[in-house]
Amino acid sequence: QRFYANGFRLPTSHKLEATFPAWGSLSASARISQSLGNAVPISYTGTEIASYGFFDQPKIIYHAEYHPTDSLYDLYLLHPFNKTYSIEAGEFSLLSQYDPRLDVSLSRPITQFPGGSGPLADGKYGPLSTSGFVYGLRGTVSLGKTGTAMPYSDGWKVSGVVPFSNEVPCTGQPDFQSSPKGVFLEAFYRRGMSSYGADVFAGRDGRQYYGLVGQQKLGKFFLEGGAAVANFADTQTTLLSIAATWTPAWDKAAALRIDNQDGFIYYHPTLSYLVGGDTSALRLVVEGAITRGVAPSTTVSLEYKF
Repeated sequence: QRFYANGFRLPTSHKLEATFPAWGSLSASARISQSLGNAVPISYTGTEIASYGFFDQPKIIYHAEYHPTDSLYDLYLLHPFNKTYSIEAGEFSLLSQYDPRLDVSLSRPITQFPGGSGPLADGKYGPLSTSGFVYGLRGTVSLGKTGTAMPYSDGWKVSGVVPFSNEVPCTGQPDFQSSPKGVFLEAFYRRGMSSYGADVFAGRDGRQYYGLVGQQKLGKFFLEGGAAVANFADTQTTLLSIAATWTPAWDKAAALRIDNQDGFIYYHPTLSYLVGGDTSALRLVVEGAITRGVAPSTTVSLEYKF
């Protein structure tokens, strides 16, 4: 966490070849459903080759990630001008209050923006379910004397994003478009793994979104949740979401997330077990999806990182 907040920098005494921040993962997920049976294929979307790092000159943070099984990739560059503000460009997570790649909750990432916020030509919906990714430009300003404009660092922050694509929730490759889609603004306070913030989106086609999101680490518990309201074409949709993760030991954890979207309640219990050391790890995750009137389903994921 501190390594990321400091811009992926290590003391100069470390050898580059021994500390190069790159890794790979092999991932497979299978879903078991009473209604679908074995009709759902195994997904390998989590398989990736990635590297995050910092170029001392000209002071640029880079993030590069490639998913070979789906031909998906994302790349962004961030330049901190000083401790007050920074500029980011490329494909990144829309919500800068937390990073879904690093704020790892065992409950799946919370989608703080309700679905169905405006149909697109390809039949998808969006943009801006804030757990997803966009192509865009982001400016971040740190407020006060104690914070910095580096990502993931403590302090009060305000940021604005001009997205040049419609947002793709959680996975998938957004399509870059030359015309900006609107403006996404947020203000938040972060300290360690805890953060609290508010955000708003105003779209060029009349879409509006208002959201609150928070996360708090309490000993072996990690709590997170939020609320969102979206308006589009005389239609309003809402989402309330809370989640709790309990980590009694470094290799074991359990989580429960409850979502209420437009009156429909969804329960997502999760169990996780980790085997590994400093250089590689094997992780088994079992997650359920339960809601009234729909047959429950179970997703089993096995991931190896090296």
